[in-house]
Amino acid sequence: MITSINHGSYTLKNIRTFKGMEGMGGFNATLYRDGIKIGEVINDDSGGPNCYHIPANELKTLTEYAASVYRDIEFEVEDMFVNTLIDDYLEHKRLSKYCKKETVYRLKGDEKGSYRRINHIFDNEVKAYITKKYGDEIEMIVNEVI
Repeated sequence: MITSINHGSYTLKNIRTFKGMEGMGGFNATLYRDGIKIGEVINDDSGGPNCYHIPANELKTLTEYAASVYRDIEFEVEDMFVNTLIDDYLEHKRLSKYCKKETVYRLKGDEKGSYRRINHIFDNEVKAYITKKYGDEIEMIVNEVI
């Protein structure tokens, strides 16, 4: 099971999600930069921003990095960055669950975030079927990535 997610020099590990005041948006995670633990990030899902329990210089570095990734965002850009990592983690976790019992794939042009599924465990026979049916239209077979 996936327990971490990374982007560039930043990694979130020990990710725990929970139901909070506004739904399923609560989380806590350990934040690493270049493989070194720099602190904790918590969102209690009460509508406010993330809480960063990291040194001020590390928060500044995180904010600068996030601003380089999200050039259009001016407010709480570090939250956008960390929340995107959390979203990626949850998406990976969901797809991993599907891939245990099904074949999951995307075609070029499919709506972002949507996946097609075949109710059969992925194997060479299923891959051959998808390849024969869709050919160059295949964007990815998720089972091969996860």
